Amino acid sequence: VYSVMIFLLTYLAVVSAIGLSDEPIVGSGQILLSGVWQVSAPDQPNVAGQVPGDLITDLYHARLIPRPYYELNWKNHSLWTDHDWTYTKTFTLSQEDLEYTATWLVFDGVKMGGNIFVNGQTIGSTQDQFLRYKFDVSAVLKAGPNTVQVTLPQS
Repeated sequence: VYSVMIFLLTYLAVVSAIGLSDEPIVGSGQILLSGVWQVSAPDQPNVAGQVPGDLITDLYHARLIPRPYYELNWKNHSLWTDHDWTYTKTFTLSQEDLEYTATWLVFDGVKMGGNIFVNGQTIGSTQDQFLRYKFDVSAVLKAGPNTVQVTLPQS
């Protein structure tokens, strides 16, 4: 089952309270990447996905699957378990946005086994859907459009 995903991009100057299980995000500013993302899989139609949200709900809203929790519909899970699904979001940064000390991509609650890409470069992966993940993306961002992709492999 795909977990709830919350994505945000934030510029961090200082991160404090090291050692806490959910460190506070502190910085000069942030750009939230929540909202509509493009969801795709090979040989499947592209659909709009809602973040935070989950894949099963996105497929249901796109009318690709029946109500997943109605009667025995949950047994027909091949659409969400037999494909690698990718969530994609493009956002724009100015040159001024890139002048911060560091820029971090922060994820709260990404399905385990997710692979994270920014502008086509692998920046990390997730192993536990209950943890927060932070990736320094300062070196891969550019002024203009930037693309974040989260690939959720078959389960």
